[in-house]
Amino acid sequence: MADALTTCLPMIAFMFIPVWIPIIGTAVGSLVDRLRPPVSSPAERAVAAAKRRSSEARSATQPAAAATTT
Repeated sequence: MADALTTCLPMIAFMFIPVWIPIIGTAVGSLVDRLRPPVSSPAERAVAAAKRRSSEARSATQPAAAATTT
């Protein structure tokens, strides 16, 4: 039995290399994603700028509307 394990175990480990490569790549990629600071895309920056502009526009017009209703 020990001879079978010493013969087959390295062969089985070698045969599982195509399975291990994606698993190791996924683990390393998830660690890198978790440890690096978030990077915003140009689309996210454009949406944030549009939200900021619309918020500023609403806040600029809102006090005048509130003063006329009270």
